[in-house]
Amino acid sequence: MQNDDPEYSIARCQILVRDAQRTLETAGKWSLSDGLLDVLNRLPQLSSRFRRKDQDVKDLRQKLTVEHQSRLDTQQREQALLEKVKLQEDTIKKQLATLRALNNDLQAAKVDAKRQYEKGFKTGQEAEKNRQNQPDSDFEDLIRRQLVRGTEKFNAYDFAGALTLLKEAQNSILSLPAARRPLFDNTKLRYQMAISGAYVNDLAASERSLSSFVQATFSNASSREEMLNLAHAQHLLAQVYIGQDNVQDAQNTCKHSNEIRWQYLQSTDNRRYQSAALSARLVELQGQRGASLLREAIRDPAVRDVLKEAYSKLKPLQAGGNPRNEPYILSEPATELLPIWTMKTQAKQPVNNPPKADGKDKAKPQAPPTVPQAKLTEWLNALDLRSHDNEFLDRSLEQAIRSSDVQKVSQILSSSPPIRPVAPALHIAALANDLQTATLLLAHDPSLAKISCTAKSAAGKNLHGVLPMHLAVGAQHAQMIRLLHSHGADLLAVSDKKHKNSAPPLWLVSERWLSWTGKDKVEEVVGILELLRGLGWRKGDRINREGWRMGDLVVRNLESRKALKRGLLGYLDSIPQ
Repeated sequence: MQNDDPEYSIARCQILVRDAQRTLETAGKWSLSDGLLDVLNRLPQLSSRFRRKDQDVKDLRQKLTVEHQSRLDTQQREQALLEKVKLQEDTIKKQLATLRALNNDLQAAKVDAKRQYEKGFKTGQEAEKNRQNQPDSDFEDLIRRQLVRGTEKFNAYDFAGALTLLKEAQNSILSLPAARRPLFDNTKLRYQMAISGAYVNDLAASERSLSSFVQATFSNASSREEMLNLAHAQHLLAQVYIGQDNVQDAQNTCKHSNEIRWQYLQSTDNRRYQSAALSARLVELQGQRGASLLREAIRDPAVRDVLKEAYSKLKPLQAGGNPRNEPYILSEPATELLPIWTMKTQAKQPVNNPPKADGKDKAKPQAPPTVPQAKLTEWLNALDLRSHDNEFLDRSLEQAIRSSDVQKVSQILSSSPPIRPVAPALHIAALANDLQTATLLLAHDPSLAKISCTAKSAAGKNLHGVLPMHLAVGAQHAQMIRLLHSHGADLLAVSDKKHKNSAPPLWLVSERWLSWTGKDKVEEVVGILELLRGLGWRKGDRINREGWRMGDLVVRNLESRKALKRGLLGYLDSIPQ
C-alpha cells in the first residue's frame, strides 16, 4: 500500500540507502561518497523544511478556499440585492401607473366638477339676478310714498315729521336687494335727514348729523344741486360750532359754504345774503372789524337790517336744540337760522362762563387730551429732535414738558438765573398736544413758534428746518395748529435762513405720520385740511423744495391707502385754487 506522507518517504529512502551501503561494503566493491552521505544526513532537515512548505501550501489553499467562499457569498448577496431592487422597480412602476391613472381620473373629475359648478353658478346667478331685479312693487311703492311724504314735510319745515318718515324710508331702502337700492335717490335722502336732524336735535346731535353729511359729500358732490346742498349743511354746521364756542371751525366751515354759494348763485340770491350775514356775525364774535363791509353784499337795506338782527342772536351757548320738535316757521325775509336762535328759552350763559352750582364753578370745557407718555416717548425717540445752534434744552425743563407738568415748567422758566426754553421745547409740547405748556412757553418767548430744529426722517436721515407746526400738523392736533398759527407760525414755510424742508401741510399726508397716529380716515384728514385752508393754505400752494402741490403728494405718498387717496383727491377737486 502506497503511503504519500513525505516523512515516510524520506525515512524509507534513508533505510534503503543504508541497506545499500552495507551491502556494497560487504561486497567490497565501492562505498558512498561523502557528498552523498552529507545529503543523507541532511535529509531530516530537508524533510522538516519540506513539511513547513507543505503546511504553507495547505494554509494558502485554505485561505484561497475561504476567499473564494467569501466571493461566492458576496456574489450571492449582490444577486439577491439586484433581484430586490428589480422587484422594487417593478413595484414603483406599477404604483406610478396607478398614480397616473388616478391623476387622470382626478383631472377628469375636476373638469366635470368645474363644468357642473359653472352651470350651477350661472343658474344661481341668473336666479339671484332675477330675484333682485324682480321688483316688489308694493314695498317699493311704500318707500316712494314715505319719501314723498317726508319731502313734503321737509319743504313745509316740519323737520320732526320729515325726519321720522325719512328714517323709515332709509331703513326700508336698506332692506331691499342691493340691485334695487340705486332706484332711490340716497344723496337727496341723506341731505334731507341731515338738515332735519340739525333742526330737531340738540347741538351735539346736530353736529354729528351735519358733519357726517358734509364729510360724506366732500368727495362725491359734483352737480350744482349737490354742491348747494353741501353749502346749506355747512351753513348750519357753522351755527352749531358757534353754539359750541368753536368760532374758528365755524369760520372755516362758513368760508367754504360761501365759496360754493358765490360760485353757483346769483348775487341777489337770498342764500348768498344768509352767508354774508353769518360771515359778518363771525367777524363780530372774533372782535374784528369789517362786519359792516360784509353786510354790504346784501343789497336790499330792509333785508340787510332783518338779517343783521336775526344773526346777531348767534353766540356761544350751554346747550341748544328744539326739544319741542315743533315745525320750524321761517321769518321774512327767509332766514336759515337753527331753532336754537329763535326759541324764547335760549340758554343765556356762554359755554366759557357756565353758571355756578352749590357755590362752585362747573367744570370748563376740557382741553384736548395729550398724547400718552409711552407713545410720546416712542415718537420722540424716533424723531431725535435737536437744536440747530448747538444749544441744549435743560434736562429738567425737557422732562417737565414731556410729562406735561405745567407747574414745574412755570417754576423752571421763572427761576433765577432764568433758563431759556430753546428748541425743541415747543416742539415737544406741540407733539404732545399739550396746549397749556405750549401757551406757557409762547408767553415766555413768542419767537419759539418760528424756531426750527433737526429731526430724523423715517429713513434715518436728518431733516432740517422742522418747526413745531410740522409736528402739530403731522399729529393732526387741530387746536395746537390754531395756537401756533396765532403766534405767527407759517404754514407755508419751506425753508428758514439756513436750512430747507417741506412745508407743514405735506406732513399731513406722510405715510409715517398716518401710521403713527392712526388717523387715516378721509374725514379726519379733510378736517385738518379744512382747518389749514381757513388759516391760509391753498391747494395750489407749493409745499416742498421741488415745487409739488398737495394733490401731487397725495398721489405719490398714499398709493397704499386707496380709500384715503381717492377721498382726498375728490376733496381737492371740490375746492377752488
